[in-house]
Amino acid sequence: DQGDDEKALALVRRAIDYLESRPDIDRDRLAFYGLSAGAIYGPILTALEPRFKASILVSGGFPTQSLPQEADPINFAPRAKMPVLMLNGLHDFALPLEGAQKPMFRLMGAPPKDKRRSSRVRREGTRPVTLPRSSNTSVLMLWAMKSNAARSSFPFHTSCGSRLGSRG
Repeated sequence: DQGDDEKALALVRRAIDYLESRPDIDRDRLAFYGLSAGAIYGPILTALEPRFKASILVSGGFPTQSLPQEADPINFAPRAKMPVLMLNGLHDFALPLEGAQKPMFRLMGAPPKDKRRSSRVRREGTRPVTLPRSSNTSVLMLWAMKSNAARSSFPFHTSCGSRLGSRG
């Protein structure tokens, strides 16, 4: 419902306002991190909130059910121009690689050099299993270190790991 979408955007903006008020947070390094539904609807929030400098979408893709035009991420993805990293399961049955993940990745508005997609899976016997968070963290760190645009949002220090969005 459109009212829920507007409330979600208002909450995100209030959260960013709060973060910007804190002296220990660098407002020029704020990134969006969406997991599952947050990754599905992330293109809407990142297209409408210009203070995000990068976007990480984990287990997302375009929804398979039809949505009203004004609430469909497919209509917002091209306007989300910041660097984007998509991390997905290769065999995701809810958001299939070809039908949901790849189409979202292709339509995201960042230049190709600022986009990265990783669909990975590990196996236990014959059964695919979700990758551990540490694997996603490794992909995120490598992407942020290699991407010039994302590097400004993710200051990495080799001696102490990552300090996402924090100063000093």
